[in-house]
Amino acid sequence: MGIETAAMMTIGATAAKSANSFINAAGTSQAAKLNAINQDMVSQIEAGKLERAAKVAELKGSQTSVQFREELNKTLAGIRLVRATAGADPDSPTGIALLDKATEDSTRQRMIAEQNFRREAAEDRADAKLRRYYGQLGYQTARSTSRLAMLGATLGSVGNFLSLGSSGYGGGGSGLGDATKLGTLY
Repeated sequence: MGIETAAMMTIGATAAKSANSFINAAGTSQAAKLNAINQDMVSQIEAGKLERAAKVAELKGSQTSVQFREELNKTLAGIRLVRATAGADPDSPTGIALLDKATEDSTRQRMIAEQNFRREAAEDRADAKLRRYYGQLGYQTARSTSRLAMLGATLGSVGNFLSLGSSGYGGGGSGLGDATKLGTLY
């Protein structure tokens, strides 16, 4: 076997090794991208669920407010009915104090319930925003990792070919690093 044949075999083996590492990096890169896309989609779906939960919480808050107002109206009507049945003056200080106390208690309970639902809605929206952010961050990280893997494979391939020049190709000490010896390949 001549030096040219040995050199061609060494170059071919190096090219095959480089191609293999490049293909492996590309496959790993694509798998990482697909996984990141999947995770981003899951995050988007979860964020959408949290947004809907926030809307439901706001609706519950509104419904609770209406229910408290209806209960207050029933309570006030009951107080007025009992006082009228007993023949009490509707404008007496005691009657007004009872109506004011019932209104104050109901309003306080209604406000607390509404605030709790609003807080729940705000937390759901914040969680949704955070999930979207982490989904996008994961996708961007995977893309960067993928690019770095491809760059690493490319640099590794270049390094494989450059190492041919320093180590020689097939004996005789001749190498690709010696520009005067390149003509022997043809």
